[in-house]
Amino acid sequence: GDRLLTDIYYKPTDSHGYLDYTSSHPASCKDSIPYSQFLRLRRICTQDEVFQTRASEMSSFFREQGFPSSTIDEALTRVSSIPRNSTLTPHPPPLITRTESPLSSPSTLPAVTYNR
Repeated sequence: GDRLLTDIYYKPTDSHGYLDYTSSHPASCKDSIPYSQFLRLRRICTQDEVFQTRASEMSSFFREQGFPSSTIDEALTRVSSIPRNSTLTPHPPPLITRTESPLSSPSTLPAVTYNR
């Protein structure tokens, strides 16, 4: 049938210069980059075959930036298991419930005095 097919587009000037893995950023920050970029590909590529091809290309971009193969492979495995349709619907952030306000017990706050 009539269906719109989408694929990733990179500008000719795109250097694919993702964060170098040897940077001083926290590991959690660096490790989340392949996952988020593969997830982006998952949303954009309408066909699974195209997604796999583009994810393979993107994996090489990450390897060139020094990302460990295990980090790349784990991120790709996680994203590959997500059905594309579920990536297209927004998911609300989890609710954070607090049992106590930080200001609810003033005895934990230091006393402040002013000298005039």
